[in-house]
Amino acid sequence: MKKTPWLIVIIGCALAGCAGIERTTSQTSDDLRESTRRILVTIPQSSSRAQQLGDPGSFYLRRRGYGASPEIDRTLDRIADDYDLRRIDGWHIASIDQYCEVYEIRGERSLAEVVERIGSDPRVAIAQPMNVFETQGVRYDDPLATLQPALSTLAIDEAHEIATGRGVAVAVIDSSVDRNHLEFRGRVPTHRDLVGSSGNATAEVHGTAVAGVIGSAANNGSGIVGVAPDSTIMSLRACWTIDAATGRAQCSSFSLAQALESAINLGADVINLSLAGPDDPLLTELIDAATENDIVVVAAAPTGIQEDRQFPSSHSAVIAVASSNASLEDLGRTILRAPGAEVMSTMPENRYGFFSGNSMSAAHVTGVSALVRELNPDISPNALREILIRTGTTQSVNACRAIASVAAETTSC
Repeated sequence: MKKTPWLIVIIGCALAGCAGIERTTSQTSDDLRESTRRILVTIPQSSSRAQQLGDPGSFYLRRRGYGASPEIDRTLDRIADDYDLRRIDGWHIASIDQYCEVYEIRGERSLAEVVERIGSDPRVAIAQPMNVFETQGVRYDDPLATLQPALSTLAIDEAHEIATGRGVAVAVIDSSVDRNHLEFRGRVPTHRDLVGSSGNATAEVHGTAVAGVIGSAANNGSGIVGVAPDSTIMSLRACWTIDAATGRAQCSSFSLAQALESAINLGADVINLSLAGPDDPLLTELIDAATENDIVVVAAAPTGIQEDRQFPSSHSAVIAVASSNASLEDLGRTILRAPGAEVMSTMPENRYGFFSGNSMSAAHVTGVSALVRELNPDISPNALREILIRTGTTQSVNACRAIASVAAETTSC
């Protein structure tokens, strides 16, 4: 999740917690920052001359763990004086019969130069930098995350270091979202059924799949990862399922108008419209009202060339999106791209499946828009669209570069 890298960092032999003057007792984030000024030095030591904690004497009053013999200890002090080093920690490594000491370089000298000089000292067996290693784990514990190539395509991994959509409300105007799905529990506080006589479904395929791409929870040990996993989902049911097998649904001007009005009144930050149809004067006015209230509206471009079904993606204030692999004619407007083929997402009753189409592409861009709005809640819809265009490619938007352009902190993508 955000700012929680799922990586464990390990530092050289000093992890064993060994003896030394001015020693540290544990490895911390400060040690990682300081490691660039620290070196490891080993000195041959006969195991018969190593002494363990327990013998009396002032020597052991300043040490814990396994100490060097007095002779080795004096040699370590001389090395510190000869090369202007500070002793940090140490440890007798019985398996190779050497004593390992961690030193910190004083002043602004080159680490490489110091290591080279000490390495040629006849008293020393090994002199090397304090290297840092990283485990090769994955960021997410969601078992199906490996089936989501969009995490890489959109640079979601890197983006989640900075933003996860926290505090952003996304209105999914679609068929019904399964609010009880493991990926959404506690994060769909609003559900309105605006269809009326066309049914009263509480969980439908298309709406649930769209919401899954946008906001599935991250690191909950289940399923997938959403683009904006900490966003809040508003389920506004304006469409009803007409094909249960595919999830295909239909909507009306009336139900969509009610849903748009609800989204505006509820204070949505982003609206997702993964649907297409003919020009609609009433819906045009409501989209105008939404964008005038600084609500970002994202819509799926229609599949194929359907001159009479370009709305709402044809609206000048809407962010229009198509699949990365979709073939589109020049429609005289900018259409953003995002993954839309074989996208893994949520299904009702805690199931998952693959979906294809511009609906999924729009959902990806809605999620990225939520990430940007977390960092800059006041950004205008038009400015956000320009950022997505400028930071993306002809094949896809890029979440990391988009949020980096508005982030207060510096990040690399």
